[in-house]
Amino acid sequence: MGKCLVVSAHLPSPLATQAGQKVAFENLCELARVYDVTLIAARAGEEAGYSLDPIRDVCKAFTVCDVHNIDRIVGCLLHPLLPTAVGARALSKLEHAVREASFGITYDRVHCEWGQMAFLSSLVPGKYRSIYVHDVLSQQTQRRAMATHFPFALLAWLDASRTRVWESRAYRSFDQVFVPSTKDRDILVQLNRAYSRSANVVYPTFTTYVAANQSSLERAVGVLFWGSMSRQENDEAALWLLDRVMPQVRAKFPAARALIVGSSPSCALLMRAGEHTVITGYVSDPSTVFLQARVAVLPLGSGAGVKLKVLECLAAGIPVITTPIGAEGIPAGEREGLFVAARDVALFAQKTIEVLSAPMSQLWSLSEHARVWASQYEARRATIVSNGR
Repeated sequence: MGKCLVVSAHLPSPLATQAGQKVAFENLCELARVYDVTLIAARAGEEAGYSLDPIRDVCKAFTVCDVHNIDRIVGCLLHPLLPTAVGARALSKLEHAVREASFGITYDRVHCEWGQMAFLSSLVPGKYRSIYVHDVLSQQTQRRAMATHFPFALLAWLDASRTRVWESRAYRSFDQVFVPSTKDRDILVQLNRAYSRSANVVYPTFTTYVAANQSSLERAVGVLFWGSMSRQENDEAALWLLDRVMPQVRAKFPAARALIVGSSPSCALLMRAGEHTVITGYVSDPSTVFLQARVAVLPLGSGAGVKLKVLECLAAGIPVITTPIGAEGIPAGEREGLFVAARDVALFAQKTIEVLSAPMSQLWSLSEHARVWASQYEARRATIVSNGR
């Protein structure tokens, strides 16, 4: 077997509450089937609580570097010309770990998880280089800037501009650049035509927790929001759903209950728990809650990348109402149970009421089409090994 060095901006783990770390772990497993893998990963926040046993099972060797807020601040201060998202990972401890792992070794493959890690690739002698760009950073920072208000808006736009310039060059040294959707590939090619030769779409893996059935749909009255609440865009969207959409929904469909499912709910969310609102916090297997949902409503106003929460709901046979941001990169339509609307309170309330009140035959048809589509989508998935070797 050849040797592969994997450098990751987050700790890959099947135990993670966020989708990116799960996708990174699946990529790690795919590489380990072909190479002896050495992993160097940054670890922050709740990742410190994840068991390292799954990594021990697949890696020949690994180093985990704990990252704290002060590390991110120092990284940004020491690298003022880098975009903030990159500078926050430009840490001396990561660089030291990479140099140490590559001393006297030429790897058959060097692979990076997340675009932020591109700057470390040049430190490693390698015959073949690949990177999985979970989120296109320039799009992510631009959207963040659009949502930022005075007086911080100017700084946010400067960072977005700096990120765009950096990302247009950052991946040129890689033989393969993997992205989770054709939309992300198109954005990279717009940034730099050279990416048209190196960028490949590799659909992300996702979990099918449960399959809805006619009996469960008949009993279900839940309006589901599913996702890690430690992400600001999820917390904000869940609050928007509870405070602005659900009052209008319950006025027309009094039995409707909001089901807010995901780790690390904020105090603001927890305060809204009550008779018509369930806040579960982290659940390892959300199957039971999914079977209580007739529709998933995900009114995301920011973020980037393919939203695995949408794919997981469709795979469970739950129709999804979301924004263009929530649906981007997912080639499904209303026939497959994916409804896209501008983030307008009246539109979201109206569409939610329509799905809740739909005849059971129509609802069951949507559910079946959603599950079939998700199954076919997953079957089309290539891997970073088959595409990159």
